[in-house]
Amino acid sequence: MKPTIYTVHAYRWGDRECHSYSVGVYGKKHAALKAAETETDYRGGKYECEVLEWTLDNGMAGNHDNAPKVIKSLPPMNTLKMHNV
Repeated sequence: MKPTIYTVHAYRWGDRECHSYSVGVYGKKHAALKAAETETDYRGGKYECEVLEWTLDNGMAGNHDNAPKVIKSLPPMNTLKMHNV
């Protein structure tokens, strides 16, 4: 069985159309969720993080049935922007 990894990606205002960056890659779900929480707090709520669970060496290229499992999703579109601008 291939290892599972977790990626954390931050999106400004939780919007995929705005600036975004990778926060990190983790071997444990708890560590990824903690990193997402820490990054969101550190950025003062301007960035919201998404956490995905991947199987190592099993990407989506050529087979979108291999999409990662969403562990922590982004909030509904623009709800953060409306409250913080």
